Amino acid sequence: MIISRSASEQYGLHRGDVIKIGEKYTPFEISAVYNDFPNNSELSNIRMLTNIGNENTKMWNNENYSLYFKAVNGAENIEDQAHKISIQILKDIEEIENDEDLAEFEEEIAGIHFLSIPLDKTHFYHEIHGNHIRANKKVVYTLIITALITIILAFINYINFFFSQVPEKIKAMNVKKILGCSRGSLIFSVALEAAVHALVASVVAFIIVKIVSFAEIGTIINRDLSISTNISTAIITVLSVIATAVLSSIYPAFYITSVQPALALKGIINGNPKSKLRLGLTIFQFTASIALIIGTLFIKENNDYMLAKDLGFDHENVFSTFTTQKIANSRDAVEQSLRQNPDILDVAWAMGNIVAIQRMGWGRKYMDKDITFQCFPVSWNFLRFLGVEISEGRDFTESDEKSENGVFIFNQNAQNAFGLNLDAKIYGHKAETEIAGFCKDFNYKPL
Repeated sequence: MIISRSASEQYGLHRGDVIKIGEKYTPFEISAVYNDFPNNSELSNIRMLTNIGNENTKMWNNENYSLYFKAVNGAENIEDQAHKISIQILKDIEEIENDEDLAEFEEEIAGIHFLSIPLDKTHFYHEIHGNHIRANKKVVYTLIITALITIILAFINYINFFFSQVPEKIKAMNVKKILGCSRGSLIFSVALEAAVHALVASVVAFIIVKIVSFAEIGTIINRDLSISTNISTAIITVLSVIATAVLSSIYPAFYITSVQPALALKGIINGNPKSKLRLGLTIFQFTASIALIIGTLFIKENNDYMLAKDLGFDHENVFSTFTTQKIANSRDAVEQSLRQNPDILDVAWAMGNIVAIQRMGWGRKYMDKDITFQCFPVSWNFLRFLGVEISEGRDFTESDEKSENGVFIFNQNAQNAFGLNLDAKIYGHKAETEIAGFCKDFNYKPL
């Protein structure tokens, strides 16, 4: 076993120490300490790694593992190579000894297709099985576009605000011209003023971000917001803002320094500063603002839908928390203690969150067909606890937990998709397991 540096420092563990894990307190010797994964990695919470060896290598219907290939830089046809290597691995594990076995094996894998996805791109692929942290590419791009439009609107406001002060600024600039200032130095002073405004705005923005990071709203961002860990991002942001501000000030600067001093001091200014340009900026500003308002209303509608959608189970006043294995082993005593609280109506147990992106993926044979489904081990009173209705058959009973093989309850979607019935049996952990009943469908994945 190897452990992370943070775990080593927290628990005072070092190379050569032995720790015991699991129900059977299996001993593991620490062979190394590794540096923690980056905070923005989905591996950041992993604090120990063990070698799985040959565990479950014969269980092709076990989908608890992910397979990774590390290719040589510049490698070509990675998907074809991954396909050949994977097939060879499958052949080695299957221990194919004759042509008959090979023909059967090739028939089983004929429908397998490989798609190579760079590790840093898996964040946006929902098709990949496993407990990967996923994001919606459309949502991310929408947020980026919204941020860019907001910044553009801010600088259009800056330009319009600048033009609203044209009469006063023209007089001030031409007074400086009379006193000997060159046009180039005046343009530079305007650009410098814009840069200072942008810098001050950036500092205020960083302060706001820092304050938000300590507030509850900061928890929705799965990243460390401190400047010390985002130096490059902070520098690029500040330089980009300053550059945009300076570019926005160039045209107004050229305009206010183009008026003759004599006319400016008399208050004679010929025409409006590019009225068509200002009109176009104003139209864009209103169009973008209305688009953002409409987008916000759609987001509100979507949020209201998620809050009001019937999930198929009673989630009001339900509190969930993770426990340790030690607590789970003493759950009868824990339940008895919790039930003494008059505010607690019932207690149920499950292996994971009620609503989750991914659960244990099981592949089984049924009626000579391969079927796959997600399995969710729960206590006997779990469905009753959440108010999930049984559509056919019976609910779990307390005696089911004490039976050697347990029982299955499938939802109606699985019943219809696989053609299941109450007389059918599906292989469980150890042997063929009966189906006790079927429950109504409920939403077990995030919306």
